[in-house]
Amino acid sequence: MALRTATRVGVDASVRAARLPFDLGTRIVGGPESSLALAVDRADARARALAGFILGDADLQDDAERRHAATDERVRALRLREQAEHTSESAEERVAEKERVAARRRAGAASSAKRQKARADEWRQSREAEAAKSAQRRRRDAERAKAAKQETVQARADEGRLDALEEKAEALKQEEEALIARDEARRLARAAETAKEQRKQS
Repeated sequence: MALRTATRVGVDASVRAARLPFDLGTRIVGGPESSLALAVDRADARARALAGFILGDADLQDDAERRHAATDERVRALRLREQAEHTSESAEERVAEKERVAARRRAGAASSAKRQKARADEWRQSREAEAAKSAQRRRRDAERAKAAKQETVQARADEGRLDALEEKAEALKQEEEALIARDEARRLARAAETAKEQRKQS
């Protein structure tokens, strides 16, 4: 029993001595949960299992099995952790992609809104310019109509004054003719008187 214990201690010391450089390397490279550390632990368990088989030491074999099981659990935990990290990275990538798509859509919507606003401003400016032109045309037409109306009124006023002048001229002419006729009548009357007097004297 003491021999078996001494042998088991010797195997343990030998395995520890053999893995010491690797343990130092794992501390520098990746830590106790790195792939190198797990490979060293698995090799440790296999060496103990082989020694237990050769020596017929059941306790050493049980220890090797426990170490194997522990290493397997650590491997599974590492894989699960890597899978979780991969899943997290994938999820983050999907979220990032969704954010990029949303950003592109927002940029596209902003660009489309900008183009629509530019078209609306252009249409509004065109309508305002057309309305200004129409208003200017209406003002010109109104001014022309007003001028034409004033010309018509002036023409009618001039025509009325002309009619009045013609009527006055006609009245003056008639008055002149009446005066001429009256003077002629007086002259004839005087001539008749003169002739009558001459007949009486003769």
